[in-house]
Amino acid sequence: MGVTYTTDLETICRFINSTNKNQEVTNTIIPEPPWKEIKTKIENILKEYKPQISNNSYKTIIDRLNTNLNNVKSKDNNERLKDAFRFLTIELTSEDEKVILNRNSLFHGDFQPILNDRILNYRIHLLIAKLLLKYIGYEGYILNIHRYMLEDLYQSNENFKEDYFIKL
Repeated sequence: MGVTYTTDLETICRFINSTNKNQEVTNTIIPEPPWKEIKTKIENILKEYKPQISNNSYKTIIDRLNTNLNNVKSKDNNERLKDAFRFLTIELTSEDEKVILNRNSLFHGDFQPILNDRILNYRIHLLIAKLLLKYIGYEGYILNIHRYMLEDLYQSNENFKEDYFIKL
């Protein structure tokens, strides 16, 4: 269930981000003018060392550089997910942010659960519900499915202090 939820969350966030006509959300962390200068400097440094590198290795390095250099200036996937929440003015709790940070590990099969998979699944479910409801214009309270479905964990753990309802 968790892998499906993580895929759904990413798809919904990508869609929401694509609807942002105000361009408040960008996919880069460095503006274009300084980035071109940075990229040129990196390429020039590499050219200085060309005589010390075999032609095949130099070509491989240049190919990798051209392929990967733009990834350096791009926001990571976690930030893009958070952008969708910012765009819809949905406040993320610290627990929500932990889930966003850890969801990629779950997707690739190496997730060490915060407590257990049930917590993660219901938390992602809640994030998806927040996005969808806010996107269609809903304002008001929603059931905190995470809190409701995990009542047994809340009763046995004093660290869980969440309400049954959340205001969107």
